[in-house]
Amino acid sequence: MNYTTPEDLELLKSIRGSFRGKKTDTIVGLFFAVLMMTALPSITIYTFLVGDGGLSPTSIKDIFFVALNILSIPFGIFLWRFTGMRYEFDGERITHRFRNGKAYREIRISDLIEVTKREEGVYFLRTERSELSLVITKELQKEIAEQVGRHNSGQRSAPASA
Repeated sequence: MNYTTPEDLELLKSIRGSFRGKKTDTIVGLFFAVLMMTALPSITIYTFLVGDGGLSPTSIKDIFFVALNILSIPFGIFLWRFTGMRYEFDGERITHRFRNGKAYREIRISDLIEVTKREEGVYFLRTERSELSLVITKELQKEIAEQVGRHNSGQRSAPASA
């Protein structure tokens, strides 16, 4: 458990802008979403209508095949919905938005009580009432590095001017 320090909060408050992943990742994700929602269920329908003897309702293998194809539709919808999301930092809040701009989650930076690194490039931010997984994109990583550099140069120059 990593509790936030005032320095962590100041760093997060200093970040401004909208950050999202690479456009190619979004395109690939949307492609797979469409594939999951259309192609796999179409294979099942084709197998039922034209297949050699069709599927047997008594065969576990065939039931599993049909179930997997039916479940691919909600998985495709999930991919479609969550691909291409972005994070917006305005100094007071971090907002996680869908591709269409609608807010998915929002947390106030001043309410943060815990920041935990889950894996490389993914942080878990927690407040008393909500949680947010923050994926560090290359743009966001660059902005954080700039802010840390400004903060460190400000600390070095402060004693020299005093």
